[in-house]
Amino acid sequence: MKETTPSSSQEKPVSDRCDHSKTIFNFPDTQETKFIILTSLFITFLMASVLLSSKIITFLGLTFSAGTLPAALTFLITDTICEVWGKAKAKKVVVAGLVSWVFLLILIYIAISAPPASFWDLQTSYRKIFSTSMRIILGGFLAYTVAQFHDIWAFMFWKNKTKDKHLWLRNNFSTAMSQLINTIIVVLVGFYGSISHMTILNVLLGWWLIKLVIAACDTPFIYLLVNWAQEKEIKIGGDKTKEVSMDVVGSQ
Repeated sequence: MKETTPSSSQEKPVSDRCDHSKTIFNFPDTQETKFIILTSLFITFLMASVLLSSKIITFLGLTFSAGTLPAALTFLITDTICEVWGKAKAKKVVVAGLVSWVFLLILIYIAISAPPASFWDLQTSYRKIFSTSMRIILGGFLAYTVAQFHDIWAFMFWKNKTKDKHLWLRNNFSTAMSQLINTIIVVLVGFYGSISHMTILNVLLGWWLIKLVIAACDTPFIYLLVNWAQEKEIKIGGDKTKEVSMDVVGSQ
């Protein structure tokens, strides 16, 4: 009797052959998945910072925008991507943020201009809030572009200077100066002429100081994110173990 070879239909499914020991919401826990997650977080934090920026709050004597926290977290994400995948990938994420920002501006303009329903009496407040934030959004657009590209450059500058050591140093040094640039541009463009010079100075200093505090506090998180992004699963003799992948670092 002739031996029969297994047909292609009898072969194991691809999902079985590609044994991913860990998944994230049914997606393989690969470098690509992690990059997509970080990019999604970046866009989320960026859009949140834009939409929340029109409210100015005071906390512990410091005056700053409600969008300060999510804005500061975008630098954490770009620094992580820069560290793991390199500056080319980080720049692509920043450009993706710019595209998202443009579409957000268009959608806000359409929403403001659209005629309200006859029973909806919040059009005046709605227009006032979003019209106020339009100027801040435009200032933020310029500030974001300059500060994020500066952050990538500064991060790689300190990375080379420290010979890939002291992640905490390049994270904080690059973020501190980039946040100062960001704050000066967005405060001047967003508020100059609408509030007094002294208030502008208070907002600027308070805004920058709170960003420095956030940058210092997020230092442990960049270590966690970098370790998570570089980690991969390997199988040795049927046992699963973890190692840190160093070949994921992109061209820098």
